[in-house]
Amino acid sequence: YWAYQRFNGWIRRGLARLDRRIAVSQACVLGLEPHFGGEWEVIPNGVDCDRFRPLAADERRPEGPARILFVARLEPRNHLADLIRAVAMLRDRGREVIVQVAGDGPTLEGDRRLAQKLGVMDRIEWLGMIHEDLPRRYREATLLAAPCTLASFGVILIEALASGTAVVCADNIGFRQVIRDGMPGRFVPMRDPAGLAAGIEEIVDQPQLRRE
Repeated sequence: YWAYQRFNGWIRRGLARLDRRIAVSQACVLGLEPHFGGEWEVIPNGVDCDRFRPLAADERRPEGPARILFVARLEPRNHLADLIRAVAMLRDRGREVIVQVAGDGPTLEGDRRLAQKLGVMDRIEWLGMIHEDLPRRYREATLLAAPCTLASFGVILIEALASGTAVVCADNIGFRQVIRDGMPGRFVPMRDPAGLAAGIEEIVDQPQLRRE
């Protein structure tokens, strides 16, 4: 970025006076080291597990089709369009699913036009920016779909996992910081709506891969 280039010397002098350099993931460190060398400590992001929790014994998911939750700013790197195309493929195979889109951003109108063009607008709920209601949406979802191609970590993944909700996500370096060491989750190729549709089908068809 031009700001890094212009203020690189000033920033380096500031970093030299710090006691610790902390990044949220090794993926972040790899991006920072070429510009700001030195020792970095990785402390991953966390979530409030009282707020993000599985369904209680007396709670049930709403009746109806499988719910696919998408949580992200609507911008090119998060590729909601890939999920919309995947939903159209699932529709063509006779699958009944509902996508709940929690987020807003510059690609919203284009995403809505694509959903209209593919005939799946009735299968998408546009929730906009939600905050207090977000933990409930995670708990009630069948799975979280995250086709993002550029991430330094994956807070939405740990929010979903803390909520007892399965994850289908693009195989990017940031998400690999979360879905590892036996952590449940399904990777699919980046920019591959067909692969995303297949991953969704796998989770929907096999309850043992979900929280049950």
